[in-house]
Amino acid sequence: MTHRDPHLVILPTIKAQIDPAKPGYVVLTGKFITGMQAYVNYWPGTVTLLIEATQSKDTNMDHQLVCISDLPYELKIVDFKKSNFSDQLAV
Repeated sequence: MTHRDPHLVILPTIKAQIDPAKPGYVVLTGKFITGMQAYVNYWPGTVTLLIEATQSKDTNMDHQLVCISDLPYELKIVDFKKSNFSDQLAV
């Protein structure tokens, strides 16, 4: 049996803002980005973020446009209401 590092999967209530004109980028809040970085810093294994998308703006004030490929964790856009959502939990 091989030892695998623990895999942490985050399913937040906050949504990532997407703009079809900017593929590969999402808008997240600075506070959320800081929190995700803390998971990466302190979790001994890999971290994956499963997050829903929206094209609507919210009332948060610290929006930051981030390139998904630059993040130190895997970000997957998902729909929590779709029937195949549980398949995505087997990351």
